[in-house]
Amino acid sequence: MEGLVTVAIGLAGVVCLGALVWMLLKAWRSISEQSRLGLMARMMAHQGVAAADSAETGYNAEAAAQAVRRCAMCRAVEQCERFLSTGDREGFEAFCPNANYILNLVRDDRAKEAPAG
Repeated sequence: MEGLVTVAIGLAGVVCLGALVWMLLKAWRSISEQSRLGLMARMMAHQGVAAADSAETGYNAEAAAQAVRRCAMCRAVEQCERFLSTGDREGFEAFCPNANYILNLVRDDRAKEAPAG
C-alpha cells in the first residue's frame, strides 16, 4: 500500500512538473512573439511610417495580419536589432520578410504628402 502511495505522489509530481514546463514554454513563446512584433513597429517607425498608416493607405486587415505573422515567425531577429541600432534606412530588404509591405507603406505615405500637380 505504501508503495502505491509513493508511486501516486511521484506521478503527481511529474505531472505538475510537466505542466509547469509547458506553461513556462508557452509564456516564453508569447514574450518572444511580442518582442518580435515590437521590432516590426520599430522597423516601420525607422522607415518613417506609423502602424496606423497601414489602415489609412488602404492596406487591409488581412495584409497587416500576414505581416504580423511573418514578423512573429522571422528568424532574422538579431539582424533586425542590429539594423535598427543604425541610422540606415536601406538594407533591411535583404533580411526582412516584411520589406515589401513596409516599402509599400512608405511609398504610399510619400505619395500622400506629395503636392498634387
